[in-house]
Amino acid sequence: MAAQTNQSPKVSVVIPCFNAERYVGHAIESALRQLDVPVEVILVDDGSSDATLRIAAQIAARDGRLRIYKNPENRGPSYSRNRGIDEARGDWIALLDADDFFEADRLKKVLDVAEREQADLVADNLIIVSEDGEALSYAFNGFEGRPSKVIGLLDLLDMNRPLVAGVKLGYSKPLMRKDFLRDNELRYNDDIRVGEDFLLYGKCILKGGRFLLLREAGYCYRLVEGSVTRSDTGGWRTAQLLEANRCLMSSLEETADRDVKRLVARRGRELEALLLYIELVGSAKKGNWGQVVASASRSVDLLPGVIRAAGRAIRRKRVVARGGTKSFNGLSINRKERPAELAAPREPCGIRVPSRAS
Repeated sequence: MAAQTNQSPKVSVVIPCFNAERYVGHAIESALRQLDVPVEVILVDDGSSDATLRIAAQIAARDGRLRIYKNPENRGPSYSRNRGIDEARGDWIALLDADDFFEADRLKKVLDVAEREQADLVADNLIIVSEDGEALSYAFNGFEGRPSKVIGLLDLLDMNRPLVAGVKLGYSKPLMRKDFLRDNELRYNDDIRVGEDFLLYGKCILKGGRFLLLREAGYCYRLVEGSVTRSDTGGWRTAQLLEANRCLMSSLEETADRDVKRLVARRGRELEALLLYIELVGSAKKGNWGQVVASASRSVDLLPGVIRAAGRAIRRKRVVARGGTKSFNGLSINRKERPAELAAPREPCGIRVPSRAS
C-alpha cells in the first residue's frame, strides 16, 4: 500500500530526469525521507529509454507523495523543471538532479533559515561526492567565519567566471519561494540546457529576490563522468553558457549598475575565448594548422583568454595525474586533504549509496 500523509506539502522537490536508472531511486528516497518537513516529490521524465520510469513507479506505488510526469519527447532540463514547478503544491520549490541526493536534514535546515531571514532563495553549500557516494570536498568558501552571506548580482557573476578555477555558484540548488517566482513570472528558459540555473538566479536577483548562501552543506553533488554539465563536445556546453549570458544581458535595464554590465560583458568575452580555444584545439588535433592561424587571426582580442584557457587545461591534467586527486572546474580535490567530517559515507536515512556495480 502506498504511504500517504494528511499534511499539505511545505516543500515540493522537483526532479527532472533522463536515463537516470543508476541513481534516480537514491535521489527520490533522499527527498522522501527528509526529516521534520512535509514534502512532495515531483519527477518529470524527459524521454528516458532505460529503467528510470520503472524504478520511479515502484517507489510511487508505496509512497503517494511521489508524482510522476512524462514529457512526450525530450525537451531538456529547463522545460522539465518548469513543468514540475507548475505542478507544485508546496510553498517552496527544491530542485534535485536525478544523480544527486539530499542529506536527511537538508530541507529542514535550509527552510528554517529561509523563513527566519525572509529570503526568497536560500542555497546551502554543496558536498562534492564521487560516483560511488564518497564525500570529497565542499564547493564554496569565503564565508570568513559567518554562517551565511547575501548573494547579489555582482557576487553571482564573480562566482561564475568560466576561466577562474572553482565550483560555480550556478551549480547550487537553492530552495525557492514559489510565490516569488510566480508573482514575478520567473521561469527557466526552455531553450537553454546548460547555464539555465545561472540565468534564473540572475533574473531573481534583478527582480529584488533576497538570495542567501549558507556555509553549512546538505546537498550532495555527484561527479558523474559524461554528464551534460561536465562534457563539452565541440564546445556545445560553452555555447549554451554564452547564450545564457546573452539572455541575462538582455534582461538588464538601461539603468542597471555599470559594474554589473561590465561583469556580464566580461563573462561573455571569457566564454567566447573558451569557445575559440576549443575550436583551435580541435583544428590542431586534425593537423589543420592553416585553420588554426586563420581562426586566431580573426579574433586577436580573445587570444589572452585563449592562453588562460590553455593554462587551465594544463593545470587540470596535472591535478588529475596526482594520486588520489580529482579535478572539478579546475578545483583540486584530494582525499587526503578533505575535512574530517566528510570521511564518513554519505548514506542519508539508511539509504544505500549506489556503487559502480549497481
